[in-house]
Amino acid sequence: MILNNIKMLITIVNRSDGEKTESMLQNCDLFLQFSCEAQGSQGSDFLALLGVGTLEKTVVFGIAPGERIDKALFDIRESLELEKAGHGIAFTVPLDTENRGNDKMKSEYSMLMTVANPGASAEIVATAKEAGARGGTIISAKQAGSNDVVDFLGISIQSEKEIVVIVTSDEKKQAIMQAINESFGMQTSAQGVVLSVPVDAIAGMSV
Repeated sequence: MILNNIKMLITIVNRSDGEKTESMLQNCDLFLQFSCEAQGSQGSDFLALLGVGTLEKTVVFGIAPGERIDKALFDIRESLELEKAGHGIAFTVPLDTENRGNDKMKSEYSMLMTVANPGASAEIVATAKEAGARGGTIISAKQAGSNDVVDFLGISIQSEKEIVVIVTSDEKKQAIMQAINESFGMQTSAQGVVLSVPVDAIAGMSV
């Protein structure tokens, strides 16, 4: 069975609002929800984007049909007052093939995700900012699954990874991705992979 109009809601808030955000999303009857701790990147530009105060962030992911995600986005935006500086950011990403392939759905923003070896994330953010990004969120992660990717690429991939998440306007996307790939791509010591997905709704951000 293929489920259409499935979306992911990604909310990045200060650590102090993490439990409140998780609780709110639980009340929205999402199919799947998980959260992790993250660090906001250094720099006044990013602080202006995600807010002043602590750089410690909580990232909460939720997956559900579009109408539930849209309601959850509205609830989060109103409760956490995301339109105010320093209160965080929330955005949705379409997951189903039907919507992502629909030319009528024109997104003004994209989410860039760069997965790289530990230690490269700060430099990735700096490079992205030089190419036009406002900043990024750094998430520590571990590789899960089989080693098929190692056999396929013929390289050794570290199990510990860092993920750099950047939300940017579509007009800046290509330049940022190219800059990251040139300096931190698979043929470098960072062994980075960068990808983008469209963002179809956003709250708490002005690019």
